[in-house]
Amino acid sequence: MGRVWIIALVFMVLITLFTVLIIRRNLLYEDQHASADDSPIPTAEATVLPSGQLPYITPEATQAQETPAPVTVIAKTAILIDNKVVLVLASRQAAKELIRSVERHFLSFSGMPENAVTEYEDYMTTATAGKDDETTPYDEAFEYLTGENTPLRFSVRATFAEDVVHPCNVTTVSDENLPVGLRVVEVYGRDGVVRDYHESHYVNGVLISDEVTESVVIVDSVDSVIREGAFKLDEDFILTPDFGAYPEDLGGLEFVAPLAGKVIAYFGPLEDGSFHQGIDIGADKGSEVAAACGGTVVAVMSRGAYGLVVDIDHGSGVLTRYSRLSESFVRLGDKVEAGTVIGTVAGDGFSVFLHFELRINGIAYNPLKIVPGIEIKTKE
Repeated sequence: MGRVWIIALVFMVLITLFTVLIIRRNLLYEDQHASADDSPIPTAEATVLPSGQLPYITPEATQAQETPAPVTVIAKTAILIDNKVVLVLASRQAAKELIRSVERHFLSFSGMPENAVTEYEDYMTTATAGKDDETTPYDEAFEYLTGENTPLRFSVRATFAEDVVHPCNVTTVSDENLPVGLRVVEVYGRDGVVRDYHESHYVNGVLISDEVTESVVIVDSVDSVIREGAFKLDEDFILTPDFGAYPEDLGGLEFVAPLAGKVIAYFGPLEDGSFHQGIDIGADKGSEVAAACGGTVVAVMSRGAYGLVVDIDHGSGVLTRYSRLSESFVRLGDKVEAGTVIGTVAGDGFSVFLHFELRINGIAYNPLKIVPGIEIKTKE
């Protein structure tokens, strides 16, 4: 029994000694770390205190020392053209912005051809001005450099084509075979078109020169010829089948009657003051109409009071016209012989007839002059 107590006592002493050693070790560790945390942060530029310690410097203070504050320098800036000072602005930034604004102004001119080549004849540069030089406000400087008296020359050269209409001339010819007051178009005029190629030069948006380097005819002009009546009708004038001049230049052509029937209206002046440029041949509705001479069909169309019209070109400037047709058996470009049926006569229930004309170089002549053998009964 006594031996057990001795062993228990020794065991308790050992535990107590082990506990004391653990506590002492922890206290020593805490003292060492507390000493390290209290020491200042050394730097290359730190100043040693009289006590021999280094002063504590915050990270913010260190950063402020390493990055100095930027210094903005505003210098007066001169704008030069051909190495001559034309004005001074308060800063270099204002001068550069002014140059860009002036360039945009001249490049924005409207009405320039699309292929225009733009360039400055005078270039703007900048230089540092003297501190005592007088400056110009930005708005005034812009107005000066873009105004009428600007020392700049902004050049634009361009080539372009322009179609120019050349009006035809009108010639009036006196005709003794036409009554006074009647005007007949012998040749219908047509305006011409000429394409001019230009080389133009603009300076500061103003046209300085415009030279036509080449002209190409696109459409030939045709002069108009009008025959004006000079024949005075007597008060007792009576229109007869043989009225009018004989067409001399027929090119040897021979004609046949387009339709057998009665002439109900002659060629020549009418009582109402108008002029009948052909003859009207009465017929039954649906009567066949034949070509008076061989030729080429040059028109098949409806023309107002004429109704359906067929024109046949016989060459040598000779043309015959057949109007007031109900239908046509030919088409544009068809070749026909004398006597070929080309259509039928129309009718409105009151008047049924064929209107037949003869034209030579555009002038109407009396068809009865060239068909002496035509079997047409004269007007009763």
